Amino acid sequence: MRSAQDDYILYVLGTRGTRPVHGRNFEIFGGQTTCFVIKHHKHAVIIDCGTGLFDAEELLGDCEIIDIVFTHVHYDHVLGLLDFSIFPKNARINLIGTFKQWLGYDTIDDFYRHPFWPVQPRIGMLCEITNDGHSYNLADGISLQAFSGNHPDNGNVIIMTLNGKKVCFLFDFESNREFDFKILKDISFLIFDGMYDDTEISEHFGWGHSSFQEGCRLAAVYGVNELLITHHNPKNDDNKLLELEEKAKKIFANARFARAGDLFVIE
Repeated sequence: MRSAQDDYILYVLGTRGTRPVHGRNFEIFGGQTTCFVIKHHKHAVIIDCGTGLFDAEELLGDCEIIDIVFTHVHYDHVLGLLDFSIFPKNARINLIGTFKQWLGYDTIDDFYRHPFWPVQPRIGMLCEITNDGHSYNLADGISLQAFSGNHPDNGNVIIMTLNGKKVCFLFDFESNREFDFKILKDISFLIFDGMYDDTEISEHFGWGHSSFQEGCRLAAVYGVNELLITHHNPKNDDNKLLELEEKAKKIFANARFARAGDLFVIE
């Protein structure tokens, strides 16, 4: 008989792009920057460490192994690493990414460089991966693939396979160039950078972001089961995002805009 503990739980901790926001107009979708966590038993996989990671201490409290996967290392995706007290003291922490593309293994150490930050945390094992689609096993039932995306300073598209179900993290991605979207064909759950509306894309050419409509179109073409739009524009408050979410649902019925505090069971 299957136990609830056998499930893989996806937690949404940060949904904003570029910078955090706060206030009464940002309570529904949240104001923290990008951070998602997959948890299974006492193992957690963190996809990007934006300021949403500051809310993860209780969630990670019983973890023995924590794999941190970086799509890229722009500030809005790494600021959560400023407080290493979030992680359990005895947990093994692995940092996973294409570090050579980001100026080598010193990339993370440089983030804590004086005079910008006075605390030198306990850095875990650095695990270099390629972004050519090679599959890496992180644990029983959990594997990782990375693909070269389209974002300034080299961004990666991440596919996590959880007990046979594929979840794609397509953050910080501009879909105005040639890309083999066939990797989406077997995706159950697509988490997509919908920072802009179609009408705004031409004004932000080269900025490395997509529109929520593009996410809806791709989900429909490649038979994705569920679509979660994230990396919300910090200028868009709750009312604006609710309005855009309704537009998205008219294009792809199983579309939803990510809200901080969401959780999804990957069965």
